[in-house]
Amino acid sequence: MEAPVAKRILIADLFSKENIDALRKQGFDVRYDDKLQGETLQNALVEFQPHVLVVRSTKVTKVHIAAAVGLEAIIRAGSGYDTIDVQAASAAGVFVGNCPGKNAVAVAELVMGLVLAVDRRIADNVNDLRQKRWNKGEYSKARGLLGRRLGIIGFGFIGRELAQRAQSFGINIAIYDVVQHEDARQRGYLVAETIDELLKVSDIVSIHVPSLASTRGMVNQKFLEKMATDAVLINTSRGDIVNEDELIAHLNANKDFWYATDVFVGEPADKAAPFDNALAQHPRVYGTHHVGASTTQAEAAIGEEAYRMILEFVKTGVLPNCVNLSRTKANSTLTVKFRRDETVIPTVFTTLATNNIGFLKFKNELFENDGAGILTISVTGERDALETARTAIASQPNVTFVQTN
Repeated sequence: MEAPVAKRILIADLFSKENIDALRKQGFDVRYDDKLQGETLQNALVEFQPHVLVVRSTKVTKVHIAAAVGLEAIIRAGSGYDTIDVQAASAAGVFVGNCPGKNAVAVAELVMGLVLAVDRRIADNVNDLRQKRWNKGEYSKARGLLGRRLGIIGFGFIGRELAQRAQSFGINIAIYDVVQHEDARQRGYLVAETIDELLKVSDIVSIHVPSLASTRGMVNQKFLEKMATDAVLINTSRGDIVNEDELIAHLNANKDFWYATDVFVGEPADKAAPFDNALAQHPRVYGTHHVGASTTQAEAAIGEEAYRMILEFVKTGVLPNCVNLSRTKANSTLTVKFRRDETVIPTVFTTLATNNIGFLKFKNELFENDGAGILTISVTGERDALETARTAIASQPNVTFVQTN
C-alpha cells in the first residue's frame, strides 16, 4: 500500500517562520515564496500544484485558480478577501477562507498613529527637518485630541480595538454599524442611527467597512458635505470606498479639512513600484503604503490562525471562516435507507432535480459486509414538490425507508 501524498501548501506572502516550521513538522509539503505574484504565482501553481494556497495581499485571479487543478482551498491571511476571485473559486469548487480580527489591533494602532500625525503634522515636521528647515511657528498650532469625538463607521473587530485606544486619549466615541451593538451604549459610546447623524457630530471619522457594492464610492461629495469643514477623515479599509476626485475637490474647497489613508484606488500590487496618484500628492493628505496589518505581532497572530485553519481543513474537510459556501438554509432533511445498489443514489438526486429540489450537502454511510446504506441530504424547495420527490424515491425497489423532517 502506497503512503498517502502529503498535502502541498503554497504560501505566497509574508508568513511567520514558526508556523511554516510547524506545518512542515505536521508532514505538509510547504513551499514559501513571499515574492510570488501575477505570472510568477501562476508558474508556481502550475509547477507545484498545491492543495492549499495561502496569500495576504497577493491577488488571486481566475487564471491562477485554473492553473492549480488540485487546489482545494485558498486562505487569505487577513480579514478582507476582495483580492481573491471568489466567484471563480466557487465555480471551481475551491473553498475560500479568511482570518477575521487577527490584524485588528495592528490596524487600530495605525489609525491612532494617523490621528496623531495629522493633529501634530508629524510628516511635515519631519520633511522640513530633512530639508534643513526649522519652522516651529507653523507647527505650533495643533488642536489636541482631548474631548474631541471620533466617529467610527463599522464597529467590528477593528472598530472595537480603535474605540478602546482612542478612549485612552480622552476622545469621545460615536459609532455607526448596520448591526445593532447594545454593548456600545453600555460603554458610553454614542450609537448613531444613521451615517449622516454620525458625520454631523464627529470631529474625526474613521471608516472600517468591506468593499461591497453598497460601500464602494460611499465617500462622495454628499458624504463629505455632511462633515465639519475642519474635520479629519481616515480610511484604512479599501481605496474604492472613496471617490478620490470628489475628495480632492472637497479638500481644495475646505482649507482645514484633512484626509489620512492607508489605501488608494489603483494602488500597485507589487511590493515596490512607481505610484503617481493625485490624492496621495495633496498637501493635506497623509498616506501610508497599505501597511495597516503589517506588524510582526499581527503576522504572528494571522499565521497562528492560518495554521489552525489548515489543520482543521485537512482533518475534517471543513474550512473555518469559509466565505464562499452557500448561505441558503436547508428547510428540510431527507433521509433514505437503501439496500446496496449502484443505481439508488443517482436516482435519488435525479428525482430531486426533476422536482426542483436543491441540496446543500449530503452524507452517505454504508454498513459493513455489504450491508444497507443511509443517505442524508439537506434540501431546499417547496414542501409539495419535496413530498412528490419523497414518494417517487420511496417507490424505488431497493429503497427501504424515506423520511423528511
